[in-house]
Amino acid sequence: MRTMRFAFVCLALLFCAPLPAAAAPEAEPPLRVAAILATTGIAAFDNQVVLRGLRTAVAEINGEGGVLGRPMILVEMDNRSTPLGSRKAAEAAVRDGALAVIGASWSSHSLAMAPVLQAAAVPMITPNSTHPDVTRAGNYIFRACFTDQFQGKALACFAFHRLASRRVVTLRNVSSHYSMELSDFFRRRFVELGGKVPWEGRYRETSVDFASMLAETARVAPDLVLLPGYSRESGLIIRQAREMGLGLLFLGGDGWGQNLTEFAGQAVVGNYSCVHWHPDLADPAGRRFQDRYQVLHDEAPRDDGAALGYDSVLLLADAIARAGAADHARVRDALAATGGFTGVTGAIRFDENGDPIDKRIIFQRIERGVGRLMAVFDPRNKASIPCGWPSWMIPGAER
Repeated sequence: MRTMRFAFVCLALLFCAPLPAAAAPEAEPPLRVAAILATTGIAAFDNQVVLRGLRTAVAEINGEGGVLGRPMILVEMDNRSTPLGSRKAAEAAVRDGALAVIGASWSSHSLAMAPVLQAAAVPMITPNSTHPDVTRAGNYIFRACFTDQFQGKALACFAFHRLASRRVVTLRNVSSHYSMELSDFFRRRFVELGGKVPWEGRYRETSVDFASMLAETARVAPDLVLLPGYSRESGLIIRQAREMGLGLLFLGGDGWGQNLTEFAGQAVVGNYSCVHWHPDLADPAGRRFQDRYQVLHDEAPRDDGAALGYDSVLLLADAIARAGAADHARVRDALAATGGFTGVTGAIRFDENGDPIDKRIIFQRIERGVGRLMAVFDPRNKASIPCGWPSWMIPGAER
């Protein structure tokens, strides 16, 4: 009996004794997102504003608690301004276990990255690579910008109807997929409208002397010169044309950017270009972006690349939140299903190729180093225009 009573007391003490504290659950690791852009080499000057846009968005997201309760880490990888460097950076991002990749900026770099990331089933969003073939690599590849096909047609319509140009010379960078493709789309549409392209000049990305090409351009005497290049070479060409005393009028694509003035100086004044975003179109989202960019970088965003980089990160964060998990396939599916996202550069929903549907395009005239808003062309607007598209001019946007 005493033995039974002793056993009962021991059993009671066992259940009454305090249990050891349960181990606190480990915090989930941060969401690792690779940013593949050029921080060295010829593309670095153009790419730096895109990177700043990415950093602004990540700071905003983390300041609001992250995504799925987890902070986002931007793993910055330098592609060294080359397609080979871009491919190697993409391979490194896969090895690093990146949930997704944002980049690249130049189309030739994104074209090298996309097959690697598609094969690894890692979602990729390029902020501003406009070459159509970038997203054709597969269903894990997306873009936040319009394509060269849309841009080329828009440039042709703007040149023919708004600038009343009938003879246009195109100057093409043969080292650039972007430049060659954009000029092809422009030429086809411009000729369809009734215009003529009597001559095409060609140069390489590393060129610094364009005198003979510009002299031949002047001899042809076009109404307009299409210059579908990036800021460095386009700026140098425009500057040299002015130094030669040539009264040529230039029209550029989105590759010019606000950095063009760093190379062209005041020679760029009076010329035209198209962009993805303009600060004069500041809706609440645009004003919030400008304010946060200013605080973080101590300067106003001077280029639409910053806005596209910012939108790319927020677009990814929106997809991760809807996916409900840091899973490559689920994030890809959520990106593809995007329908209600509105960024600084407009509303974004994707077609079957991962390209945004009905993104707007903005035209500006460059004055005193900044672009003056001229017109906003938006396919969602049903008003017809002389170009034959059931689209375009937003009422009140023309100034």
